[in-house]
Amino acid sequence: MKTVFTFVLGNALGVASEAAWRARLRRTGGDEHEQIRTMVAQATEIAMRFPRLRAHNAAQEDDSASPAPDHELEFGLRTILTGLQAELGTRPS
Repeated sequence: MKTVFTFVLGNALGVASEAAWRARLRRTGGDEHEQIRTMVAQATEIAMRFPRLRAHNAAQEDDSASPAPDHELEFGLRTILTGLQAELGTRPS
């Protein structure tokens, strides 16, 4: 149950932080696309120092397997519950 709670909480915090960021951009007149480009460039620069992170980021460039943003919560919960069901099915009674 902790796994599901943590996933749902993390999902909610992500949505809330994005909403706060967008509200700040509206107040300050910032350019969303420019700020995203800047953040991606900074994250990429940092990732270059870490081979595993660099490899992970390179693999994510073609992210066609990711669910649409409005289905991420459902996809994640289904994935967690399917994994838990499989794990519980392999345990002796």
